[in-house]
Amino acid sequence: PGEELFDFIAQKVKEKCPETADAPEPVPLGFTFSFPVEQPSINVGKLVTWTKGFTCPGVEGEDVVALLQKSFVKAGVNIKVVALVNDTPGTLYAGAYKDPHVAAGLILGTGTNLCYLEKVLRAPKLQSARAFNKLPSVATWCQPPYAGSAQEHVVNTEWGGFDSGSEVKALPVSAYDVVLDRRSVNPGEHLYEKMISGMFLGELARLVASGLIAKGILFQGEVSEAFVTQNGFTTEAMANIEGSSSIKEVQELLATLGVPAASELDCRLLRHICSLISARAARLVAAGLAAIATRGGTTDLTIAVDGSVYSKYPKFKE
Repeated sequence: PGEELFDFIAQKVKEKCPETADAPEPVPLGFTFSFPVEQPSINVGKLVTWTKGFTCPGVEGEDVVALLQKSFVKAGVNIKVVALVNDTPGTLYAGAYKDPHVAAGLILGTGTNLCYLEKVLRAPKLQSARAFNKLPSVATWCQPPYAGSAQEHVVNTEWGGFDSGSEVKALPVSAYDVVLDRRSVNPGEHLYEKMISGMFLGELARLVASGLIAKGILFQGEVSEAFVTQNGFTTEAMANIEGSSSIKEVQELLATLGVPAASELDCRLLRHICSLISARAARLVAAGLAAIATRGGTTDLTIAVDGSVYSKYPKFKE
């Protein structure tokens, strides 16, 4: 349940910052929440839906700041949540400290998301926004006295959900994508994310490999637990295999996964599978970035990027 989730977070904060229990004044805290929310003000945000394969009852449609604040009170710490931010805009803001020309923020990790700077006049949804708690709506930012200071707005696209629904119209979905989606906790949703992010790449590779094992093409048909169990082959293992420097290294990695006698051909084939899946993911990301650049009418776009897939997966940056 959601209450237990936020109680757990509050308890961990208390363990890390015990001095907050006796703080004479509320300690301000910023809350990074990496899921789509409706955010009418800086410290209010209602969860739209869970993503990245996560689920927890009693949170969707609720203000996550209020839930966390309630848990802080229960934990006996004097902490006030003063700001809620999605990790993707947070990446954009952090990048802007180093380069003021940053126009987008990209997350490539367990999940994926992108935000970018959009002209308010080009975004009808922003223009229809209403004021909240006497703060100006986005629409009024184009009018005095705000005009000139906020003619652009950060749009959090939640692009992992692109082309979701009962009928896929744009994404190059394979039979393996269909199986992965059907077995996920949110079938039919966030298909783009399932083709790109770290939570799913290893499972895609496992599905391909298990099909070849069943046909006797890979590992001489010998089955190991890692390749017959859902999520048994992780994206980390996939990255280690693709980034290996020798066949012997791949054989040693496979031995830890219950494949003690992989041949050189097995190793080359599995590494090729991993390479194809990661290359497709990188190209799908590039296609999304090209769309954002096209939207902005430029080919010179500076993007701040964070996430384990981007920073750790071999050759993904290239």
